[in-house]
Amino acid sequence: MSRCTISSSSIFLFLFSVCYLTQTNSYVPPTPTFEILNPKGIRVSIPDEPGLQFFAFQGNINKAIELNETGRISNEAYRKDNGKWTIQNKDIILVKGNVIHYWIYVQVKNIIYNKSGTYKWRVSQLVFNETFDSFNKSVWKHEVKIPLNPDYEFCVYHNEQQPTVSVKNGILKIKPMILEKEYGENIAAYGTLILSECTSNISAECLRKATSFNILPPVISARLITSNFHFRYGKIEIRAKFPEGDWLYPEMWLKPKYGYYGSDYSSGCVILGLARGNDNLINATDGSIYDSRRLDFGIRVGRDTNDTSVTNYMVSQIRESGLSWTKDFHTYTTIWDVDGFQFLVDEKEVDKLIPPTDGWIYGSNFNKMAPFDQEFRIVIGVGVGGIRVFPDKTTSSEHAKPWKNVGAKAMLNFWHAKSQWLSSWNKNTAFEIDYIRVWSF
Repeated sequence: MSRCTISSSSIFLFLFSVCYLTQTNSYVPPTPTFEILNPKGIRVSIPDEPGLQFFAFQGNINKAIELNETGRISNEAYRKDNGKWTIQNKDIILVKGNVIHYWIYVQVKNIIYNKSGTYKWRVSQLVFNETFDSFNKSVWKHEVKIPLNPDYEFCVYHNEQQPTVSVKNGILKIKPMILEKEYGENIAAYGTLILSECTSNISAECLRKATSFNILPPVISARLITSNFHFRYGKIEIRAKFPEGDWLYPEMWLKPKYGYYGSDYSSGCVILGLARGNDNLINATDGSIYDSRRLDFGIRVGRDTNDTSVTNYMVSQIRESGLSWTKDFHTYTTIWDVDGFQFLVDEKEVDKLIPPTDGWIYGSNFNKMAPFDQEFRIVIGVGVGGIRVFPDKTTSSEHAKPWKNVGAKAMLNFWHAKSQWLSSWNKNTAFEIDYIRVWSF
């Protein structure tokens, strides 16, 4: 009797050749997560999805690989383990700087998908791990000021004298408050605000007397900055739940330690994840979504030290169905290196940003990554309104945005429209952070 033996790799290649043309765009293959094993070996995984049936990986080290080509690293996974589909090879020896060229094969509900890419192994070290068992004043300092340029937020960033910051069960919460509830009715229109421990060297950001349309900020919020931690190039991972409520947004940034390239955004800002708190916010002209269904990452940078304009380089992911980004905790990851930025949510890549040929600023006179070639600090807080985050010509739950970003009465018009938005602020109107971790490269 004769026998015929077919290897699993032969079956895999046969399935690929038969099913390759059946791909659709209903599922987007994620960027795999790579783990270097000790003393040798590699582990590659993707997160589980409903209907996922099979995962295979083909890769070469420092050598290009064609789609449908078997690589030096080759393996398949037929079942998930702890919510992931994982393959590993314990014989591969990798050294710093190795580049893995790969393609993956994923079967979901009997439909085949594939994705190719490269992964450069970097030696990383965990250098910051904040789990918020308590609020550590040696790690975080309050920014205390009435914000003016460049964003003119409609809040005052207060110190710990106001209960806007709390820690419970290992979760840090930043919850904004209404100024008049703390200091009395009409205080925004007629009062005087003097900030003790003000961290700004601009007098108008430390003291304000309400006059005419130049009212006091009607909201008290908080912004925290790492006091003794800063880094250049690495991976930052934040598990957080964004605040719900109209015209609120999480401030989850990297801001420069020094203004090496100039003040404000001339020295850059990295947005580590942002979803606006409005449940329904769309562009009234073209229907573009700007509410809590939209997740943004990106960078902001001024053109030069004499130019007040700011350029936004943004990437986004919109949830057309299911829970919005403010309804639950998610893990937001930014990888920052000499080649640019990579942004992920829950281990799935959203997109990358790489510098233009002549760099982010100044043309060819500087490093192409400038101003993102310096040391940056971590910033967390809750922003309110302002002139940067909420586009004009948007409608929130059928109410037109109550202010214009270039209007002199922007904050006054925002406050006068409180009957439209204040009811959306509830027990979930808090920015909640589980942990922040940073690995340096």
